[in-house]
Amino acid sequence: MNIPLHPISNIYLFVSEVAKKSPRNIALMSCSSDGSLLETLSYEALLEKMERALHYLQTLGLKEKDCIALAFTNSIDLLILSWSAWSMGIITIPLDTKNDIGELYAYKIRITQSKYLIVQEKIQKSIDQASIEGVRIEIFSGFLYRSEKELPILQKNPDHIALILFTSGTTGHPKGAQLSLQNLIVNADGIRRWFDIRDTDRFLVNLPLHHINSTTFCLSILLSGGSIAIPPTYSSSNFWNQVSKTQSTITSIVQSIVYDQLVRESEFMHVKNDILLNRIQIGSAPVIAHSALEFEDTYHIPLYQGYGQTETALRVTGVPLSLSSALHKKIVEENSIGISMPWADVQIASNTGEHLGENEEGELIVRGDAVMRGYVGKEPAFQNGYFLTGDIGYFKIIDKKKFFFLKGRKKEIIIKGGVNISPTAVENRLKKVSVDIDQVYVIGVVDDRYGEEVAAIICWKKHVDTDQAFKKLKKNILSHTPLIGAYEAPKYLLSLSPEKLPRTSTGKVQRMILKKQFSREKFEYIQ
Repeated sequence: MNIPLHPISNIYLFVSEVAKKSPRNIALMSCSSDGSLLETLSYEALLEKMERALHYLQTLGLKEKDCIALAFTNSIDLLILSWSAWSMGIITIPLDTKNDIGELYAYKIRITQSKYLIVQEKIQKSIDQASIEGVRIEIFSGFLYRSEKELPILQKNPDHIALILFTSGTTGHPKGAQLSLQNLIVNADGIRRWFDIRDTDRFLVNLPLHHINSTTFCLSILLSGGSIAIPPTYSSSNFWNQVSKTQSTITSIVQSIVYDQLVRESEFMHVKNDILLNRIQIGSAPVIAHSALEFEDTYHIPLYQGYGQTETALRVTGVPLSLSSALHKKIVEENSIGISMPWADVQIASNTGEHLGENEEGELIVRGDAVMRGYVGKEPAFQNGYFLTGDIGYFKIIDKKKFFFLKGRKKEIIIKGGVNISPTAVENRLKKVSVDIDQVYVIGVVDDRYGEEVAAIICWKKHVDTDQAFKKLKKNILSHTPLIGAYEAPKYLLSLSPEKLPRTSTGKVQRMILKKQFSREKFEYIQ
């Protein structure tokens, strides 16, 4: 079945059309950690759930342009609530229930002026209500009833803001990217076409649903009339069980998952005959070419790298599926991020904004209908109509197409397993962990599992016993102090005399030179 996709003005109305044509086709599945099926929703049942969700939001007094923060783990309910909110023109702000601390909840809620924080019942106890005063908290326990009232007014213009996702900047506070429903649909439809997603495909969610990757991929599947399988979280030991038991045909992963699965061949062999997975998208973090090649050689499932950012609603480029096996291998070896999506005008630009030619290095800039409206707070992000990605790269012509390659990041953001980590934010928290720190500079170092890992270079205060201070800091980090999240806590530490810090003529420490001078081997690894 080929579902007509344009124009898509409203997700509820689109689901209604799919439900009429294929009411019994599976839309959503939830499963346990080992992949065992827990719940299945057909498109007909999804439509009914969305109707209940629309009434639920209406009973909260919510209307078009209102913002709601959502504290949910990966679940069917989070997707239904999000899609229903967007259908009413309500803006959702999904929170990271694992890594956000109360301070970040409060910041995201305050800057977006959210009317409600809707909290999944099972994680209610993990929410620090004291730090988020001033917002109404609604504990969500399900869409419990079907109202006889008419549905609320639906927003039929997809140009409205639907989603605000926060991504770390070079300052301590994350930046909120404002994405319209049109942005999301354009990118999702681009992925659908690129990845040849059909109504017979099933997508296994491996990444968090508060992340743009899973958000947009799930929308791609919905637009295709396919199905989505949602385990509670990614599980290294159960990855192949989840793949086999859910009968998933595609998934999207990051470098850390590739690294994990390279030693899981025995688990793969146990379920090999039940596996339908035939293509995997990889991105959202730096990809290590030799790991990708080893994965393909081991499992004979192709990996297709894609590049994009939260600010572009996900994919800007992608490696084509139509390449010959020899060219595909060459592209993987060279670690290309692929060619531009049809919607995207991707250029390599000089510092002055001039568009550069083949093999000339510059900043990747992007223009097109999937690019965000801007940041909450209107922080600058554009030049001459192009979004400035902050990533340095180049392109070369292969098979008569522009293939893009990344060299590094102009920004200082650390991307660990697809999650952006702000060096400044980590530095500020480390100073809270240890009062003995005088100066600290956080950088990313190469890591086989995550692509990058957090490393801290520390200058201690005068008259401090540096050996003892180092041991104390290490102990606090390993004991998971609440002052810093476990995911962003440094795994590599180095003590350094302040005189050895590279500085500009104005005295500013040059972080990029620090990164070049101090490779991973020069740090102490703490486990």
